[in-house]
Amino acid sequence: MHGDGTCGTTSREQAAPPEPTLPPQLQSLLMAFFPEKFPTWLNRKHGPTWSMRTGVHGKNLVALANNEHIRQVFTTKPEKMYDGEANAIFEPPMGSSSLMLMETARHAHTRQISLRQTSREKLRSYRSTITAIISDEVERWGNHSNCWS
Repeated sequence: MHGDGTCGTTSREQAAPPEPTLPPQLQSLLMAFFPEKFPTWLNRKHGPTWSMRTGVHGKNLVALANNEHIRQVFTTKPEKMYDGEANAIFEPPMGSSSLMLMETARHAHTRQISLRQTSREKLRSYRSTITAIISDEVERWGNHSNCWS
């Protein structure tokens, strides 16, 4: 989150969080091949907020591990959030209709619908259905206790 309350890409005038001194292409490779270890190392080295440059566009990507910062990002008004062209690298794996890639009013509308569907009460209403499906499936497997010996 920037000092002016906006989020997203950083400009040259704004200081980005600390980042590794490795070349951007190497940072991208490390993230691709070590998606759990590399961020863990960055968290230990730089703390809960850090950035990295990608070899794809050379843009800064900012990672947040502080719950309060994450809450701020998800509760900030969409018009203050601009990820713009930085999100282009996420389109191939996530698809063009991903909530993360949407801007302003479309993002707000889709997020509101998504939040309604994943409210605690809504998820609790599925508990008995999910439990029944799992129980039926496990029973269908039968007794296979000797399969692993």
